[in-house]
Amino acid sequence: LARVYCAFAAVWSLGANLHEASRDKFEAFLRRPLQAFCPETPDANLYSVCVNDEEANFVPVTSVVPEFAFEESVPFFNILVPTSETTMQRLIVENLMHGGFHVLFSGETGVGKSVGIQQFLNTAGEAFSVASANFSAQTSSANVVDFLENRLERKRKNLLGAPPGTRMLLFVDDLNMPMLEKYGAQPPIELLRQVLDYRGFYDRKKLFWKAVADTQFISACGPPGGGRMEVTPRMVRHFNMVWMTALPEDTMNRILDSVLCGWLRLKRPELEDLSKPIVAATTDMFFRITTDLLPTPVKSHYTFNLRDPAKMLQGMLMVQVKTDLRDRDGLLRLWLHEACRQFRDRLVCAEDRAWFNERLVEKMEEHLQVKWSVDMFDGLVYGDFFDRAEKVYVASPGPEKLLETFNDYLEEFNATNPSKMNLVFFTDAQRHLARIARIIRQPRGNALLVGVSGVGRKSMARMAAHMASFTCSSIEITRLYGTSEFREDIKSMMMRIVKDEGKALVFLFSDTQIVKESFLEDINNVLNTGEVPNLFAADETEQIIGFTRPLAKAAGKVEARDA
Repeated sequence: LARVYCAFAAVWSLGANLHEASRDKFEAFLRRPLQAFCPETPDANLYSVCVNDEEANFVPVTSVVPEFAFEESVPFFNILVPTSETTMQRLIVENLMHGGFHVLFSGETGVGKSVGIQQFLNTAGEAFSVASANFSAQTSSANVVDFLENRLERKRKNLLGAPPGTRMLLFVDDLNMPMLEKYGAQPPIELLRQVLDYRGFYDRKKLFWKAVADTQFISACGPPGGGRMEVTPRMVRHFNMVWMTALPEDTMNRILDSVLCGWLRLKRPELEDLSKPIVAATTDMFFRITTDLLPTPVKSHYTFNLRDPAKMLQGMLMVQVKTDLRDRDGLLRLWLHEACRQFRDRLVCAEDRAWFNERLVEKMEEHLQVKWSVDMFDGLVYGDFFDRAEKVYVASPGPEKLLETFNDYLEEFNATNPSKMNLVFFTDAQRHLARIARIIRQPRGNALLVGVSGVGRKSMARMAAHMASFTCSSIEITRLYGTSEFREDIKSMMMRIVKDEGKALVFLFSDTQIVKESFLEDINNVLNTGEVPNLFAADETEQIIGFTRPLAKAAGKVEARDA
Protein backbone atom coordinates (compact mmCIF):
# COMPACT_ATOMS: atom_id res chain seq x y z
CA LEU A 1 0.00 0.00 0.00
CA ALA A 2 2.89 2.36 0.82
CA ARG A 3 4.37 1.73 -2.65
CA VAL A 4 1.04 2.42 -4.34
CA TYR A 5 0.57 5.67 -2.41
CA CYS A 6 4.13 6.69 -3.20
CA ALA A 7 3.47 6.23 -6.94
CA PHE A 8 0.17 8.14 -6.66
CA ALA A 9 1.94 10.96 -4.76
CA ALA A 10 4.69 11.14 -7.42
CA VAL A 11 2.09 11.83 -10.12
CA TRP A 12 0.10 14.39 -8.08
CA SER A 13 3.12 16.26 -6.67
CA LEU A 14 5.62 16.37 -9.53
CA GLY A 15 3.00 16.41 -12.29
CA ALA A 16 -0.07 18.00 -10.69
CA ASN A 17 0.71 21.52 -11.95
CA LEU A 18 1.33 20.51 -15.57
CA HIS A 19 -0.93 21.84 -18.32
CA GLU A 20 -2.98 19.12 -20.04
CA ALA A 21 -0.84 19.59 -23.18
CA SER A 22 2.28 18.44 -21.26
CA ARG A 23 0.81 15.59 -19.23
CA ASP A 24 1.25 12.92 -21.92
CA LYS A 25 5.00 13.64 -22.09
CA PHE A 26 5.25 13.53 -18.29
CA GLU A 27 3.41 10.18 -18.16
CA ALA A 28 5.64 8.69 -20.83
CA PHE A 29 8.71 9.82 -18.88
CA LEU A 30 7.49 8.65 -15.45
CA ARG A 31 5.66 5.41 -16.24
CA ARG A 32 8.70 3.12 -16.64
CA PRO A 33 10.51 4.13 -13.39
CA LEU A 34 7.19 3.99 -11.52
CA GLN A 35 6.39 0.50 -12.82
CA ALA A 36 9.89 -0.67 -11.86
CA PHE A 37 9.35 0.68 -8.33
CA CYS A 38 5.64 -0.21 -8.05
CA PRO A 39 4.48 -3.08 -10.32
CA GLU A 40 0.84 -2.18 -9.58
CA THR A 41 1.19 1.01 -11.64
CA PRO A 42 -1.31 0.62 -14.51
CA ASP A 43 -0.81 1.24 -18.23
CA ALA A 44 -3.87 3.52 -18.16
CA ASN A 45 -3.74 7.31 -17.84
CA LEU A 46 -1.97 7.96 -14.50
CA TYR A 47 -4.10 11.08 -13.89
CA SER A 48 -7.33 9.07 -14.08
CA VAL A 49 -6.60 6.50 -11.35
CA CYS A 50 -6.77 6.61 -7.57
CA VAL A 51 -5.87 4.24 -4.73
CA ASN A 52 -8.15 1.53 -3.35
CA ASP A 53 -6.98 1.08 0.26
CA GLU A 54 -8.62 -2.31 0.80
CA GLU A 55 -7.03 -3.99 -2.22
CA ALA A 56 -3.81 -1.88 -2.13
CA ASN A 57 -4.17 -1.23 -5.84
CA PHE A 58 -5.07 1.42 -8.39
CA VAL A 59 -8.68 1.78 -9.58
CA PRO A 60 -10.12 4.13 -12.22
CA VAL A 61 -11.48 7.38 -10.76
CA THR A 62 -14.67 6.80 -12.75
CA SER A 63 -15.43 3.82 -10.46
CA VAL A 64 -15.64 6.09 -7.38
CA VAL A 65 -17.57 9.01 -8.96
CA PRO A 66 -20.79 9.41 -6.92
CA GLU A 67 -24.14 9.04 -8.70
CA PHE A 68 -25.98 12.30 -9.43
CA ALA A 69 -29.69 12.64 -8.64
CA PHE A 70 -31.48 15.82 -9.74
CA GLU A 71 -33.42 17.47 -6.89
CA GLU A 72 -35.85 20.23 -7.78
CA SER A 73 -35.54 21.84 -4.33
CA VAL A 74 -31.76 22.49 -4.66
CA PRO A 75 -30.99 26.03 -5.98
CA PHE A 76 -29.43 25.87 -9.44
CA PHE A 77 -26.16 27.52 -8.34
CA ASN A 78 -25.69 24.78 -5.71
CA ILE A 79 -26.02 21.93 -8.21
CA LEU A 80 -22.70 20.15 -8.73
CA VAL A 81 -22.65 17.14 -11.02
CA PRO A 82 -19.82 14.80 -9.93
CA THR A 83 -17.30 14.04 -12.67
CA SER A 84 -13.93 12.28 -12.62
CA GLU A 85 -12.26 15.76 -12.54
CA THR A 86 -14.28 17.05 -9.56
CA THR A 87 -13.91 13.71 -7.73
CA MET A 88 -10.13 13.84 -8.10
CA GLN A 89 -10.07 17.49 -7.01
CA ARG A 90 -12.07 16.59 -3.91
CA LEU A 91 -9.80 13.63 -3.14
CA ILE A 92 -6.64 15.74 -3.37
CA VAL A 93 -7.92 18.75 -1.41
CA GLU A 94 -9.34 16.49 1.33
CA ASN A 95 -6.04 14.64 1.81
CA LEU A 96 -3.93 17.80 1.73
CA MET A 97 -6.16 19.63 4.22
CA HIS A 98 -6.17 16.71 6.67
CA GLY A 99 -2.38 16.55 6.26
CA GLY A 100 -2.00 20.21 7.24
CA PHE A 101 -0.76 21.52 3.85
CA HIS A 102 -1.71 24.54 1.74
CA VAL A 103 -3.04 24.03 -1.80
CA LEU A 104 -3.31 26.27 -4.87
CA PHE A 105 -5.65 25.31 -7.75
CA SER A 106 -5.04 27.05 -11.06
CA GLY A 107 -6.91 26.73 -14.33
CA GLU A 108 -8.88 28.61 -16.97
CA THR A 109 -12.03 30.55 -16.03
CA GLY A 110 -15.13 28.41 -15.53
CA VAL A 111 -13.55 24.95 -15.10
CA GLY A 112 -15.02 24.57 -11.60
CA LYS A 113 -12.13 25.53 -9.28
CA SER A 114 -14.17 27.67 -6.89
CA VAL A 115 -17.31 25.51 -7.03
CA GLY A 116 -15.40 22.35 -6.12
CA ILE A 117 -13.52 24.06 -3.28
CA GLN A 118 -16.70 25.66 -1.92
CA GLN A 119 -18.44 22.28 -1.91
CA PHE A 120 -15.55 20.81 0.08
CA LEU A 121 -15.68 23.74 2.54
CA ASN A 122 -19.46 23.31 2.98
CA THR A 123 -19.01 19.64 3.87
CA ALA A 124 -15.61 19.82 5.61
CA GLY A 125 -17.02 18.65 8.95
CA GLU A 126 -16.62 19.78 12.53
CA ALA A 127 -12.82 19.50 12.51
CA PHE A 128 -12.57 22.64 10.35
CA SER A 129 -13.82 26.23 10.47
CA VAL A 130 -14.00 27.90 7.07
CA ALA A 131 -13.91 31.42 5.59
CA SER A 132 -13.68 32.80 2.05
CA ALA A 133 -12.31 35.94 0.41
CA ASN A 134 -12.12 37.11 -3.19
CA PHE A 135 -9.18 39.15 -4.41
CA SER A 136 -9.55 41.70 -7.19
CA ALA A 137 -7.32 44.28 -8.88
CA GLN A 138 -8.07 46.83 -6.15
CA THR A 139 -7.51 44.56 -3.12
CA SER A 140 -5.03 46.15 -0.71
CA SER A 141 -2.97 44.78 2.17
CA ALA A 142 -5.41 46.58 4.52
CA ASN A 143 -8.26 44.44 3.08
CA VAL A 144 -6.24 41.29 3.83
CA VAL A 145 -5.59 42.41 7.43
CA ASP A 146 -9.32 43.14 7.88
CA PHE A 147 -10.18 39.70 6.48
CA LEU A 148 -7.75 37.90 8.82
CA GLU A 149 -8.83 39.88 11.91
CA ASN A 150 -12.54 39.40 11.16
CA ARG A 151 -12.41 35.69 10.36
CA LEU A 152 -9.92 34.47 12.94
CA GLU A 153 -10.75 34.31 16.62
CA ARG A 154 -8.84 36.61 18.95
CA LYS A 155 -7.33 34.29 21.57
CA ARG A 156 -4.97 36.81 23.15
CA LYS A 157 -3.99 40.37 22.30
CA ASN A 158 -1.19 39.07 20.07
CA LEU A 159 -2.63 35.70 18.94
CA LEU A 160 -5.28 34.96 16.33
CA GLY A 161 -6.46 31.46 15.48
CA ALA A 162 -9.27 29.09 14.68
CA PRO A 163 -12.16 28.50 17.14
CA PRO A 164 -11.27 25.95 19.85
CA GLY A 165 -10.97 22.36 18.64
CA THR A 166 -10.82 23.24 14.93
CA ARG A 167 -8.41 24.24 12.19
CA MET A 168 -9.25 27.32 10.10
CA LEU A 169 -9.40 26.85 6.32
CA LEU A 170 -9.13 30.20 4.53
CA PHE A 171 -10.16 30.09 0.88
CA VAL A 172 -8.65 32.92 -1.22
CA ASP A 173 -10.12 33.07 -4.72
CA ASP A 174 -8.43 34.92 -7.63
CA LEU A 175 -5.16 35.02 -5.74
CA ASN A 176 -3.22 36.67 -8.58
CA MET A 177 -5.64 39.55 -9.28
CA PRO A 178 -4.12 42.36 -7.08
CA MET A 179 -2.36 45.03 -9.16
CA LEU A 180 1.38 45.54 -9.02
CA GLU A 181 2.55 48.56 -7.05
CA LYS A 182 5.23 51.03 -8.11
CA TYR A 183 8.14 48.64 -7.49
CA GLY A 184 6.51 45.54 -9.00
CA ALA A 185 5.31 43.81 -5.81
CA GLN A 186 1.73 42.89 -4.85
CA PRO A 187 1.21 44.08 -1.24
CA PRO A 188 -1.75 41.70 -0.46
CA ILE A 189 0.28 38.72 -1.72
CA GLU A 190 3.34 39.81 0.27
CA LEU A 191 1.24 40.06 3.43
CA LEU A 192 -0.16 36.55 2.90
CA ARG A 193 3.37 35.32 2.27
CA GLN A 194 4.44 36.83 5.60
CA VAL A 195 1.60 34.96 7.32
CA LEU A 196 2.70 31.69 5.65
CA ASP A 197 6.44 32.27 6.24
CA TYR A 198 6.44 33.66 9.76
CA ARG A 199 2.94 32.69 10.97
CA GLY A 200 1.82 36.21 11.74
CA PHE A 201 1.72 39.88 10.74
CA TYR A 202 2.14 43.31 12.33
CA ASP A 203 -0.75 45.35 13.73
CA ARG A 204 -1.24 48.32 11.39
CA LYS A 205 -1.75 50.89 14.16
CA LYS A 206 0.39 49.87 17.13
CA LEU A 207 2.97 47.85 15.16
CA PHE A 208 3.10 44.85 17.54
CA TRP A 209 3.32 41.29 16.18
CA LYS A 210 0.12 39.24 15.87
CA ALA A 211 0.71 35.50 15.59
CA VAL A 212 -1.64 33.35 13.46
CA ALA A 213 -2.16 29.75 14.58
CA ASP A 214 -4.06 26.65 13.32
CA THR A 215 -4.67 28.11 9.86
CA GLN A 216 -4.37 26.64 6.36
CA PHE A 217 -4.92 28.28 2.98
CA ILE A 218 -6.75 26.99 -0.09
CA SER A 219 -6.30 29.29 -3.08
CA ALA A 220 -7.50 29.43 -6.67
CA CYS A 221 -6.30 31.52 -9.59
CA GLY A 222 -6.35 31.72 -13.37
CA PRO A 223 -3.26 31.76 -15.59
CA PRO A 224 -1.46 35.15 -15.90
CA GLY A 225 -2.82 37.57 -18.50
CA GLY A 226 -6.04 39.55 -18.94
CA GLY A 227 -5.61 41.51 -15.69
CA ARG A 228 -4.14 38.57 -13.74
CA MET A 229 -0.53 38.86 -12.60
CA GLU A 230 2.24 36.35 -12.08
CA VAL A 231 2.51 35.36 -8.43
CA THR A 232 5.97 35.58 -6.90
CA PRO A 233 7.72 32.17 -6.53
CA ARG A 234 8.37 33.05 -2.87
CA MET A 235 4.60 32.81 -2.33
CA VAL A 236 3.93 29.84 -4.59
CA ARG A 237 6.57 27.65 -2.90
CA HIS A 238 4.29 27.27 0.15
CA PHE A 239 1.53 25.59 -1.86
CA ASN A 240 0.89 22.20 -3.37
CA MET A 241 -0.04 23.33 -6.87
CA VAL A 242 -2.70 21.59 -8.97
CA TRP A 243 -3.72 22.55 -12.52
CA MET A 244 -7.44 22.07 -13.22
CA THR A 245 -7.73 20.88 -16.83
CA ALA A 246 -10.32 22.36 -19.18
CA LEU A 247 -13.42 20.18 -19.26
CA PRO A 248 -13.41 17.89 -22.30
CA GLU A 249 -16.54 17.88 -24.44
CA ASP A 250 -17.77 14.48 -23.18
CA THR A 251 -17.51 15.63 -19.53
CA MET A 252 -19.36 18.83 -20.33
CA ASN A 253 -22.05 16.81 -22.11
CA ARG A 254 -22.39 14.57 -19.07
CA ILE A 255 -22.79 17.52 -16.67
CA LEU A 256 -25.43 19.33 -18.73
CA ASP A 257 -27.26 16.12 -19.66
CA SER A 258 -27.44 15.01 -16.01
CA VAL A 259 -29.25 18.22 -15.07
CA LEU A 260 -31.52 18.55 -18.13
CA CYS A 261 -32.38 14.84 -18.27
CA GLY A 262 -33.08 14.78 -14.51
CA TRP A 263 -35.41 17.77 -14.83
CA LEU A 264 -37.26 16.38 -17.87
CA ARG A 265 -37.64 13.02 -16.11
CA LEU A 266 -39.49 14.82 -13.31
CA LYS A 267 -41.52 17.18 -15.49
CA ARG A 268 -42.03 15.60 -18.92
CA PRO A 269 -40.71 11.99 -19.07
CA GLU A 270 -41.88 11.63 -22.68
CA LEU A 271 -39.37 14.35 -23.75
CA GLU A 272 -36.42 12.83 -21.86
CA ASP A 273 -34.91 11.39 -25.08
CA LEU A 274 -34.35 14.93 -26.42
CA SER A 275 -31.93 15.79 -23.60
CA LYS A 276 -28.81 14.23 -25.16
CA PRO A 277 -29.16 15.79 -28.67
CA ILE A 278 -30.03 19.23 -27.19
CA VAL A 279 -26.96 19.09 -24.92
CA ALA A 280 -24.73 17.88 -27.79
CA ALA A 281 -25.93 20.76 -29.99
CA THR A 282 -25.31 23.23 -27.12
CA THR A 283 -21.74 22.09 -26.43
CA ASP A 284 -20.93 21.98 -30.16
CA MET A 285 -22.24 25.53 -30.48
CA PHE A 286 -20.32 26.66 -27.40
CA PHE A 287 -16.96 25.34 -28.62
CA ARG A 288 -17.58 26.87 -32.06
CA ILE A 289 -18.34 30.28 -30.47
CA THR A 290 -15.25 30.23 -28.23
CA THR A 291 -13.10 29.44 -31.30
CA ASP A 292 -14.61 31.93 -33.77
CA LEU A 293 -15.93 34.88 -31.70
CA LEU A 294 -12.82 36.07 -29.92
CA PRO A 295 -12.60 39.29 -27.86
CA THR A 296 -11.23 42.43 -29.55
CA PRO A 297 -10.88 46.01 -28.23
CA VAL A 298 -14.35 46.80 -29.64
CA LYS A 299 -15.81 43.47 -28.48
CA SER A 300 -13.98 43.15 -25.17
CA HIS A 301 -16.96 41.41 -23.54
CA TYR A 302 -16.82 38.42 -25.93
CA THR A 303 -15.48 36.29 -23.10
CA PHE A 304 -17.40 33.02 -23.10
CA ASN A 305 -16.72 30.32 -20.53
CA LEU A 306 -18.27 27.12 -19.20
CA ARG A 307 -20.71 29.06 -17.03
CA ASP A 308 -22.61 30.20 -20.13
CA PRO A 309 -24.10 26.80 -21.11
CA ALA A 310 -25.00 26.29 -17.44
CA LYS A 311 -26.78 29.67 -17.30
CA MET A 312 -28.64 28.71 -20.49
CA LEU A 313 -29.82 25.54 -18.74
CA GLN A 314 -30.86 27.57 -15.69
CA GLY A 315 -33.10 29.64 -17.99
CA MET A 316 -34.73 26.49 -19.38
CA LEU A 317 -35.52 25.21 -15.89
CA MET A 318 -37.55 28.37 -15.12
CA VAL A 319 -40.30 27.64 -17.68
CA GLN A 320 -43.96 26.97 -16.84
CA VAL A 321 -44.16 23.27 -17.73
CA LYS A 322 -47.98 22.99 -18.04
CA THR A 323 -48.35 25.53 -20.84
CA ASP A 324 -44.95 25.81 -22.55
CA LEU A 325 -43.49 22.32 -22.41
CA ARG A 326 -46.30 20.28 -23.91
CA ASP A 327 -44.45 18.74 -26.83
CA ARG A 328 -41.16 18.46 -28.74
CA ASP A 329 -41.61 21.83 -30.49
CA GLY A 330 -42.24 23.56 -27.14
CA LEU A 331 -38.95 22.21 -25.75
CA LEU A 332 -37.04 23.18 -28.91
CA ARG A 333 -38.49 26.73 -28.87
CA LEU A 334 -37.48 27.07 -25.22
CA TRP A 335 -33.94 25.81 -25.94
CA LEU A 336 -33.51 28.16 -28.94
CA HIS A 337 -34.75 31.13 -26.90
CA GLU A 338 -32.39 30.47 -23.98
CA ALA A 339 -29.42 29.84 -26.31
CA CYS A 340 -30.09 33.20 -27.99
CA ARG A 341 -30.42 34.96 -24.62
CA GLN A 342 -27.21 33.53 -23.22
CA PHE A 343 -25.00 33.83 -26.31
CA ARG A 344 -26.56 36.04 -29.02
CA ASP A 345 -27.50 38.93 -26.69
CA ARG A 346 -23.81 39.58 -26.13
CA LEU A 347 -23.05 40.09 -29.83
CA VAL A 348 -22.71 43.71 -30.91
CA CYS A 349 -23.22 43.69 -34.68
CA ALA A 350 -25.73 42.28 -37.16
CA GLU A 351 -23.02 40.18 -38.89
CA ASP A 352 -22.15 38.33 -35.65
CA ARG A 353 -25.81 37.76 -34.83
CA ALA A 354 -26.52 36.43 -38.33
CA TRP A 355 -23.48 34.11 -38.02
CA PHE A 356 -24.83 32.83 -34.68
CA ASN A 357 -28.33 32.22 -36.11
CA GLU A 358 -26.90 30.24 -39.05
CA ARG A 359 -24.73 28.08 -36.79
CA LEU A 360 -27.70 27.41 -34.48
CA VAL A 361 -29.83 26.23 -37.43
CA GLU A 362 -26.92 24.02 -38.56
CA LYS A 363 -26.46 22.38 -35.15
CA MET A 364 -30.20 21.87 -34.79
CA GLU A 365 -30.35 20.02 -38.10
CA GLU A 366 -27.19 18.04 -37.33
CA HIS A 367 -28.15 16.82 -33.84
CA LEU A 368 -31.96 16.98 -33.75
CA GLN A 369 -32.77 16.33 -37.42
CA VAL A 370 -35.10 19.34 -37.42
CA LYS A 371 -34.84 22.11 -40.01
CA TRP A 372 -36.25 25.44 -38.80
CA SER A 373 -35.70 28.80 -40.45
CA VAL A 374 -34.21 31.71 -38.47
CA ASP A 375 -37.59 33.53 -38.58
CA MET A 376 -39.14 30.77 -36.45
CA PHE A 377 -37.03 31.65 -33.40
CA ASP A 378 -35.49 35.07 -34.06
CA GLY A 379 -38.24 37.03 -32.31
CA LEU A 380 -39.10 34.61 -29.50
CA VAL A 381 -39.83 36.30 -26.15
CA TYR A 382 -40.37 34.53 -22.83
CA GLY A 383 -41.11 36.33 -19.57
CA ASP A 384 -42.74 36.16 -16.14
CA PHE A 385 -44.53 39.52 -16.49
CA PHE A 386 -47.73 38.38 -18.24
CA ASP A 387 -49.31 36.91 -15.09
CA ARG A 388 -48.77 39.20 -12.11
CA ALA A 389 -50.17 36.79 -9.52
CA GLU A 390 -48.33 33.56 -10.41
CA LYS A 391 -45.20 35.12 -12.03
CA VAL A 392 -44.79 32.07 -14.29
CA TYR A 393 -42.16 32.09 -17.05
CA VAL A 394 -44.03 31.59 -20.36
CA ALA A 395 -43.74 32.45 -24.05
CA SER A 396 -45.24 35.75 -25.21
CA PRO A 397 -48.78 35.26 -26.62
CA GLY A 398 -47.98 37.77 -29.38
CA PRO A 399 -46.52 41.23 -30.13
CA GLU A 400 -49.82 43.07 -29.34
CA LYS A 401 -50.11 41.44 -25.91
CA LEU A 402 -46.41 42.15 -25.20
CA LEU A 403 -46.77 45.86 -26.05
CA GLU A 404 -49.99 46.14 -24.04
CA THR A 405 -48.34 44.50 -20.99
CA PHE A 406 -45.34 46.85 -21.10
CA ASN A 407 -47.56 49.93 -21.50
CA ASP A 408 -49.63 48.85 -18.47
CA TYR A 409 -46.47 48.51 -16.39
CA LEU A 410 -45.27 51.93 -17.60
CA GLU A 411 -48.56 53.59 -16.56
CA GLU A 412 -48.28 51.93 -13.18
CA PHE A 413 -44.65 53.05 -12.82
CA ASN A 414 -45.53 56.67 -13.64
CA ALA A 415 -48.45 56.60 -11.19
CA THR A 416 -46.32 55.34 -8.29
CA ASN A 417 -43.00 57.13 -8.90
CA PRO A 418 -42.31 60.88 -8.67
CA SER A 419 -39.85 60.75 -11.61
CA LYS A 420 -41.97 59.83 -14.62
CA MET A 421 -40.66 58.14 -17.77
CA ASN A 422 -42.03 58.73 -21.27
CA LEU A 423 -41.04 55.60 -23.16
CA VAL A 424 -41.99 54.28 -26.57
CA PHE A 425 -41.73 50.49 -26.67
CA PHE A 426 -40.51 49.85 -30.20
CA THR A 427 -39.49 46.27 -31.05
CA ASP A 428 -35.87 46.45 -29.86
CA ALA A 429 -36.91 48.18 -26.62
CA GLN A 430 -39.46 45.42 -25.93
CA ARG A 431 -36.86 42.72 -26.46
CA HIS A 432 -34.23 44.46 -24.31
CA LEU A 433 -36.76 44.90 -21.50
CA ALA A 434 -37.74 41.22 -21.65
CA ARG A 435 -34.04 40.24 -21.56
CA ILE A 436 -33.31 42.34 -18.47
CA ALA A 437 -36.47 41.04 -16.75
CA ARG A 438 -35.32 37.46 -17.43
CA ILE A 439 -31.93 38.11 -15.80
CA ILE A 440 -33.44 39.86 -12.77
CA ARG A 441 -35.83 36.98 -12.02
CA GLN A 442 -32.94 34.49 -11.78
CA PRO A 443 -31.27 33.94 -8.39
CA ARG A 444 -27.90 35.74 -8.46
CA GLY A 445 -28.86 37.27 -11.79
CA ASN A 446 -26.61 40.25 -12.49
CA ALA A 447 -26.63 42.13 -15.81
CA LEU A 448 -23.98 44.25 -17.54
CA LEU A 449 -25.72 46.51 -20.05
CA VAL A 450 -23.30 47.53 -22.81
CA GLY A 451 -24.11 50.42 -25.16
CA VAL A 452 -23.43 54.04 -26.00
CA SER A 453 -24.82 56.84 -23.85
CA GLY A 454 -28.49 57.70 -24.34
CA VAL A 455 -29.78 54.35 -25.64
CA GLY A 456 -32.00 53.75 -22.59
CA ARG A 457 -30.00 51.36 -20.43
CA LYS A 458 -31.06 52.96 -17.14
CA SER A 459 -34.70 53.40 -18.19
CA MET A 460 -34.96 49.75 -19.18
CA ALA A 461 -33.29 48.63 -15.94
CA ARG A 462 -35.71 50.74 -13.84
CA MET A 463 -38.70 49.37 -15.75
CA ALA A 464 -37.49 45.76 -15.37
CA ALA A 465 -37.00 46.28 -11.61
CA HIS A 466 -40.53 47.70 -11.32
CA MET A 467 -42.00 44.77 -13.31
CA ALA A 468 -40.28 42.30 -10.95
CA SER A 469 -41.55 44.28 -7.89
CA PHE A 470 -37.96 45.03 -6.87
CA THR A 471 -36.83 48.27 -5.27
CA CYS A 472 -34.49 50.16 -7.61
CA SER A 473 -31.68 52.02 -5.91
CA SER A 474 -28.72 54.03 -7.22
CA ILE A 475 -26.20 56.53 -5.87
CA GLU A 476 -26.09 60.30 -6.37
CA ILE A 477 -22.66 61.71 -7.11
CA THR A 478 -21.75 65.02 -5.45
CA ARG A 479 -18.54 67.04 -5.52
CA LEU A 480 -17.27 65.50 -2.26
CA TYR A 481 -18.56 61.97 -2.89
CA GLY A 482 -15.91 59.38 -1.95
CA THR A 483 -15.33 55.88 -0.60
CA SER A 484 -16.93 56.46 2.82
CA GLU A 485 -20.12 57.90 1.22
CA PHE A 486 -20.28 54.97 -1.21
CA ARG A 487 -19.98 52.48 1.64
CA GLU A 488 -22.72 54.32 3.56
CA ASP A 489 -24.97 54.00 0.50
CA ILE A 490 -24.27 50.26 0.24
CA LYS A 491 -24.90 49.90 3.97
CA SER A 492 -28.25 51.70 3.77
CA MET A 493 -29.29 49.52 0.79
CA MET A 494 -28.46 46.32 2.68
CA MET A 495 -30.27 47.56 5.79
CA ARG A 496 -33.31 48.40 3.66
CA ILE A 497 -33.48 44.77 2.42
CA VAL A 498 -33.38 43.48 6.01
CA LYS A 499 -36.03 45.95 7.20
CA ASP A 500 -38.30 45.11 4.24
CA GLU A 501 -38.10 41.42 5.25
CA GLY A 502 -35.99 40.43 2.29
CA LYS A 503 -37.75 42.38 -0.47
CA ALA A 504 -35.32 42.23 -3.38
CA LEU A 505 -33.42 45.26 -4.63
CA VAL A 506 -31.77 46.26 -7.92
CA PHE A 507 -28.61 48.34 -7.53
CA LEU A 508 -28.20 50.47 -10.65
CA PHE A 509 -24.59 51.56 -11.11
CA SER A 510 -23.21 53.21 -14.25
CA ASP A 511 -19.67 53.76 -15.53
CA THR A 512 -19.96 57.54 -14.96
CA GLN A 513 -20.38 56.91 -11.21
CA ILE A 514 -16.99 55.23 -10.78
CA VAL A 515 -15.41 58.17 -8.97
CA LYS A 516 -12.81 55.91 -7.36
CA GLU A 517 -11.57 52.48 -8.46
CA SER A 518 -12.22 51.19 -4.93
CA PHE A 519 -15.98 51.32 -5.72
CA LEU A 520 -15.45 48.39 -8.09
CA GLU A 521 -13.62 46.47 -5.36
CA ASP A 522 -16.66 46.78 -3.06
CA ILE A 523 -19.08 45.78 -5.84
CA ASN A 524 -16.82 42.82 -6.69
CA ASN A 525 -17.01 41.70 -3.05
CA VAL A 526 -20.81 41.96 -3.04
CA LEU A 527 -21.07 39.94 -6.28
CA ASN A 528 -18.64 37.22 -5.14
CA THR A 529 -19.21 36.83 -1.40
CA GLY A 530 -22.33 38.90 -0.71
CA GLU A 531 -20.60 41.25 1.72
CA VAL A 532 -18.11 44.11 2.01
CA PRO A 533 -15.42 43.54 4.68
CA ASN A 534 -15.72 45.80 7.74
CA LEU A 535 -18.85 47.51 6.42
CA PHE A 536 -20.89 47.26 9.61
CA ALA A 537 -19.88 48.27 13.14
CA ALA A 538 -20.38 45.71 15.94
CA ASP A 539 -23.67 47.26 17.15
CA GLU A 540 -25.05 47.33 13.57
CA THR A 541 -24.10 43.65 13.12
CA GLU A 542 -26.07 42.76 16.26
CA GLN A 543 -29.04 44.74 14.92
CA ILE A 544 -28.89 42.81 11.61
CA ILE A 545 -28.71 39.48 13.47
CA GLY A 546 -31.81 40.55 15.41
CA PHE A 547 -33.66 41.34 12.16
CA THR A 548 -32.63 38.14 10.40
CA ARG A 549 -33.04 35.65 13.28
CA PRO A 550 -36.79 35.04 12.71
CA LEU A 551 -36.23 34.77 8.94
CA ALA A 552 -33.37 32.29 9.45
CA LYS A 553 -35.50 30.22 11.85
CA ALA A 554 -38.33 30.13 9.30
CA ALA A 555 -35.84 28.92 6.65
CA GLY A 556 -34.71 26.09 8.94
CA LYS A 557 -31.17 27.40 9.56
CA VAL A 558 -29.18 26.46 12.66
CA GLU A 559 -29.26 29.26 15.24
CA ALA A 560 -25.58 30.24 15.05
CA ARG A 561 -23.83 33.39 13.87
CA ASP A 562 -22.04 31.64 10.99
CA ALA A 563 -25.00 29.54 9.78
